[in-house]
Amino acid sequence: MSASPQVLNRRWAEIFFSVITGAIALAVIKGALEMDVSWTSSGPDAGYFPFRVGLIILAASVVNLVQRGFLAPAEGNYVSRKDAGAMALFFVPLVGLAIGSLWLGLYLAIALYLVLAIGWIGKVVWHKTLAIALGASIALYVTFEFIFRLPLPKGPLGPLLGVL
Repeated sequence: MSASPQVLNRRWAEIFFSVITGAIALAVIKGALEMDVSWTSSGPDAGYFPFRVGLIILAASVVNLVQRGFLAPAEGNYVSRKDAGAMALFFVPLVGLAIGSLWLGLYLAIALYLVLAIGWIGKVVWHKTLAIALGASIALYVTFEFIFRLPLPKGPLGPLLGVL
């Protein structure tokens, strides 16, 4: 237990994450219902498995919400201010990755995120950090562009490097 003041107790954490996973499940179910969710003579339709997975996630979210959110005894400190600050150190650059990938392209944004997360936050020496960031970006590029043949957004560096 940390001496830092409490930001979130266990009950509210369970309620919050049950609601989030329930909302994701509803989105999956809604998306699956836009396709056929039945089993035909040729096998499952496109929405068959996503619909059932969405139902399972929704059921688990409801069970967790009831059992851990409402019926379980209130527990003490779950997330202290110090813990929340540590989580925010990774969350803020992650939001930057999502936003930055729109303008910089996914490969450059991932490299910058890894430099921040590994080098600055994780305090790993810079030559290793840069090697990991560059290696991960190259590995993702090769995997998606050549193996899966699925082009991802490349941003302004794509045309400069001739990798449109």
